[in-house]
Amino acid sequence: MTVHGKKVVAFIAHPDDETIFSGTLAKLTHEGNDVLVVIATNGDKGSHDPSDTTEHVTAVRRAEMRKAADILGASVDWLNFSDGTLASREEELKETVFRKIRQERPDILFTFDPFKKYDVHSDHITIGRVASEAAYLADGFAYYPEHLKEGIEPSKPKETYLFNPEQANYPVNIRDTFEVKIRSAEQHVSQFGDGSFKENLLNRIRWEGGHEQDLYVESFHKLFYSDLLI
Repeated sequence: MTVHGKKVVAFIAHPDDETIFSGTLAKLTHEGNDVLVVIATNGDKGSHDPSDTTEHVTAVRRAEMRKAADILGASVDWLNFSDGTLASREEELKETVFRKIRQERPDILFTFDPFKKYDVHSDHITIGRVASEAAYLADGFAYYPEHLKEGIEPSKPKETYLFNPEQANYPVNIRDTFEVKIRSAEQHVSQFGDGSFKENLLNRIRWEGGHEQDLYVESFHKLFYSDLLI
């Protein structure tokens, strides 16, 4: 069944990671679901210009992310870790993610597949590991019991979808929202340049042995066995 009226929370590492599955996010918002994108880092190291300050880079990337999310129809929230620090601050991140899941109480959660081969960015792996673990355990009161004392009830999503998966088991057709995906991604000018995202995406698909029609499919690993199909 197609989901309607559900709460969806996506945990990503950096502003622009949502472009990996933004056609699906647009599909979900267009079908009447409430979508929140939680960005673990502030993007402060996302520049190759040594004259850039971290404050300037952060401001640019926040503004780009807001524009991109507006086009998708999603809202955003920031955990405000610095780029490249998630692995070294994993326990702090875990408590924060458990808290966020319990506060937002999503029906569906998205995050990176932490088991993806050759993903060399520790931020991707760490947020994927933490968020998928929290999606499984956040209904257990013994995990971070201080939350319950604060009036934050245990809760976990009914379904978790891992994007950028090592082993996909769930394709989503995004033909109807593909142009929204491209327009949203092109707001990240500091990362993708001006108007080059679609071309770069197609080149990557061809490099991996795919075809142009693969532009219109986003693949996931559906972790649980619920009837929440997207």
